[in-house]
Amino acid sequence: MLAGQALRLLVTLLPFLLVLVLACYQHAGRYLEVWLLVLLRYQLRPKRYLWRSIRHFEQHLSSLTLERDAPDREEGVRLNALTSTERKRR
Repeated sequence: MLAGQALRLLVTLLPFLLVLVLACYQHAGRYLEVWLLVLLRYQLRPKRYLWRSIRHFEQHLSSLTLERDAPDREEGVRLNALTSTERKRR
């Protein structure tokens, strides 16, 4: 009967002690719940990345690309260059 009570006490204290350690223990300056979030975030991140050139998305970035980079827009670049040179002369 005494062994049964000791076992019952151990079973009830075990979760309490586990929660106490989880709440108070720090490793490398972080609490264990923060480490659990770090591990969860790592598991949810993709393991492989796909590299794509920025030119693949060039139509979405038309405002960011320079006009002189596009070979079919050379006339517009020359006109812009002339107007900027004329502005410098004035």
